[in-house]
Amino acid sequence: MTTTGTSAHLSPTQRRVALHLVWGIRPDDIAGRLHLKPETVQRHIRSLRALLGCPPRALLHVLVHALLTSGQFQPPAPQGNAPDLPEQDIEVLCVLARHSNRKEAACAAGLTPGALERRIRTLKAVACAQDETGLIIWAHSWTLLNAATAPGETNR
Repeated sequence: MTTTGTSAHLSPTQRRVALHLVWGIRPDDIAGRLHLKPETVQRHIRSLRALLGCPPRALLHVLVHALLTSGQFQPPAPQGNAPDLPEQDIEVLCVLARHSNRKEAACAAGLTPGALERRIRTLKAVACAQDETGLIIWAHSWTLLNAATAPGETNR
């Protein structure tokens, strides 16, 4: 279980790493941009997970969601037209934002794992997102997740 909080105090380097994550930049690329060793970036990511109450092995999209709901970071400005998504797709986005484990996510969404994967693939295509992290950033930029998963709520 994860509790995202708004009071995590980040070091300047943790803040820079976190900012790059919410911009959708992969850890190896962050290392190059910040002139850090990849291991150092991974250490900062582990620290960010701990500070935000994420499980130690939470996937990047779950960490990025925690960073964006912490109130310390803003997602990039939305691109394109505002999405008109059915409620079930918004629920899939909310579940994806909170879960690293696909079986748990499917169960929470009331879908089979295969149906969840199909919905995620479709949503990635709508968002022009390469991966789940990009999808979560896109959803936050359109505030699709903000009302549904407010800071301080308990997540997985």
